[in-house]
Amino acid sequence: MRVKCKQVQKNIGPSETLIEIETIKGRPEEVIVHNSSITDDLVEVYRIAQDGPSVLVELPRESVIGNWRIWIPQQAVVAG
Repeated sequence: MRVKCKQVQKNIGPSETLIEIETIKGRPEEVIVHNSSITDDLVEVYRIAQDGPSVLVELPRESVIGNWRIWIPQQAVVAG
């Protein structure tokens, strides 16, 4: 499953980019991912659960503050 992300800073490390994924609380979660993980401002995550308009996802890597799973709004999910 792919979700919308915002590229914040490229070249954090060799071939890595800092991205932000919006959470249901309106705060972005920062994650450093390999450049090849991002396509058209979308990144692959794994759906864990859904509660109404919120989706619990597992990130491709641990976030900057140490989270592996976050709740995101359903509208951040891109079909396909």
